[in-house]
Amino acid sequence: MLLCGQQSVKELSLSNYSLKMIQISQYQPTYQQPIIDLILDIQQNEFNVPITLEDQPDLLIIPDFYCQNAGNFWIAITSDGQLVGTIALIDIGNGMGALRKMFVHRDFRGKESGVASLLLHTLLSHGRLHDIHTIYLGTNPRLQAAMRFYEKNGFVQLPKETLPTQFPLMAVDSIFYEYKTPVFNITPAKWSDAPILRNLMEQTFVDTYAQFNTPENMQQYVASHFGLAQVEQELRDEKVQYLLMKQNEQLIGFVKLVKDHSAKGLEEQKVIEIERIYVTRAHHGQKLGAKLMQACLDWSKKAGFDTVWLGVWEQNHKALAFYEKMGFQRFGEHVFTLGTEVQNDFLMKKSV
Repeated sequence: MLLCGQQSVKELSLSNYSLKMIQISQYQPTYQQPIIDLILDIQQNEFNVPITLEDQPDLLIIPDFYCQNAGNFWIAITSDGQLVGTIALIDIGNGMGALRKMFVHRDFRGKESGVASLLLHTLLSHGRLHDIHTIYLGTNPRLQAAMRFYEKNGFVQLPKETLPTQFPLMAVDSIFYEYKTPVFNITPAKWSDAPILRNLMEQTFVDTYAQFNTPENMQQYVASHFGLAQVEQELRDEKVQYLLMKQNEQLIGFVKLVKDHSAKGLEEQKVIEIERIYVTRAHHGQKLGAKLMQACLDWSKKAGFDTVWLGVWEQNHKALAFYEKMGFQRFGEHVFTLGTEVQNDFLMKKSV
């Protein structure tokens, strides 16, 4: 059980944020009255919501009410100690949570301060760490800006009657939302995956390299490497292994492995080549590339290979940095031809 005011080392990077002198922290008893003052002022004076402190006694017993099991309560404070925001999560069981008490001081709303985003990101990250897969919330229709914020961040409105029975209702709420934590799965590809895999192969390749090459060279390469018949043939080839990354059944990344395909300097080792590894541009920045790469390394080790290697264009500095971070080391170079252009690739390897 994690109580408010306690913080595990595992959560340090996710529970404390600073942006323009704003820090997100777990509940502290010294802020109990400022929390009450902030919330009542917004409810009663800004939006004329008919609610009192007596209607929400949870504000008087925050640790006992919120900080049980995977629940928690967070506050946003400035460098001089001013409370400017709150958010809370109630663990309602079975991998579900209820978002409560999200309020931001009127002077700290909007993209400029980012307080609301920081609070929500803290809660969602905490939920993922504690296997909360679905989060519900209730709100009042007078809070139109809040509703737009929730919808922008992936919350979907749902009828009251579809809420789980353990969801804690408040009398002033009549609009309800649901958020499902993205579920990422990495599995071997099947032959039936060929059409969507082919489309993603072309999309990610073009997104990555179109800016560096002529349209003619790109078209020539795509036509000769990403045909549906070719992908179907590769999926039947025992020497080729595709791993697919899906988010809630949507294909968002893949890796292509070629077994026993060696390179100069690796002749004495049992090797496997990463020929392609991509995550869609829309999912960059979420550490999914590292997750996909680790799955690739784990699969290769389990399959009995000693070394994983790959070639990366010498001008793709972002990819080079990523591979180095994942533990790959340079061991050579080779030529890569894209259309009519000859390019130089660095060869990198990693023992598994």
